[in-house]
Parts: sequence; structure tokens; C-alpha cells
Amino acid sequence: MHHALFPLMTRITRLEFRAESGPGSRMQWNHRGSGHVQVTVNGPDVFFQEAFTLDNGLSCQDRKCWHFAEEGIIFRHFREQRFQDILLLMPDVSGFAPAPQEDATPPNGIHLVAQAPYSCPPDRYDGSLSLHDGTLELRLRITGARKDEDIRYRYRADPG
Repeated sequence: MHHALFPLMTRITRLEFRAESGPGSRMQWNHRGSGHVQVTVNGPDVFFQEAFTLDNGLSCQDRKCWHFAEEGIIFRHFREQRFQDILLLMPDVSGFAPAPQEDATPPNGIHLVAQAPYSCPPDRYDGSLSLHDGTLELRLRITGARKDEDIRYRYRADPG
């Protein structure tokens, strides 16, 4: 099922960003933004070069790699001058839905969940990747001593 995402991911051009801090956050990083994505493909890897502007005017850039493997999609994030494996995303067969009911992906969509959280002490990252109605959503949940964050990247391809 996750290989059905490959053709869509190669056509992504736009993103919407949303970060919301929970009650345990000392960061208070509540922002929205939008921008564009430049995609390159190298074999089983789809690279996203992202540029977006937040509602406070801050310009942001980010780099991600989606490695399509037999067992699932490995989400890699560019940090410390290299891509690091963050999450192994596999089809959700348990019925687990980390999103609130109103945000749950309908049964006709694709929903992949992290098989184990990523530890970056003192923080812990968990997440999911969903596709519904042409929108691909990466949802990251970051918890730690100072963090309680829900971050969403919503990706779309230009029509046509």
C-alpha cells in the first residue's frame, strides 16, 4: 500500500505547515505557514526541499527524504549536515489512530504509523503519514522536558 504514495510524492509542489503547543510545552510555538516544495528522485528516495513562511514573517527551510523500502517508508530528516533516519512508517493494521476523531483519516485513505518513536534526548518524536483526497499529511508529535508539540505538514501536488 505504501508504494502507492511514490508517484504522488514525486509531484508534490505545495505545503501548509501548522505547529501547536500542548499544555506541557514551554516552547509555545503556535504558528501556521505555507510555501513550496522542490522534489528530486534518486532510485527509492524522494527528496523534499521545502521553503515556507510562517504567520510571524519568519522564512523557514527544511529538507526531508522519504526512502521507500520493502517494509515501509523510512522518513529521514536533514540535520547535522546529513539525512538521519527518524521514523519507519508502516500501514496501520492495529486500528490505532493518534489523531483526534475529527481529524481521523477515513477508511478509504492511506494511513502509515511510526513503528517506534525516535529519541533525540531529551525529546521523543512519534508520527504518522496519511493520504486522503489528494492531501498527504506528515504529523509529528514531539514530547520532552520542555516540549509538547503537534506539528503537521500538509502536502499537495498542483492540479493538472
